Amino acid sequence: MLARRDTLIKRADPMIKNDIKKGNGLPGLGPDSYEGITRELGIFVSALIGWIITALALSPGAPFWFDLLNKMMKLRGSVATPTSDDREKKQG
Repeated sequence: MLARRDTLIKRADPMIKNDIKKGNGLPGLGPDSYEGITRELGIFVSALIGWIITALALSPGAPFWFDLLNKMMKLRGSVATPTSDDREKKQG
């Protein structure tokens, strides 16, 4: 049983490493996605942009977001739903 497990691990290890290499090669993913500048600077800039977007989203405050959510829910409720008469007209 242990020999089979070890064999499966040895066969799966190269496949996993290959998938990780492929994933890191995708644009925007992995440490090699910052060409022309150092990796650390690229990671720092990405994190900084994320923090700025988060701060801008949080700055209006909870009342703004709850009001916006309520407006969206009212808009959703104002859309007319098809009645059975409308369905019969489409079928007939």
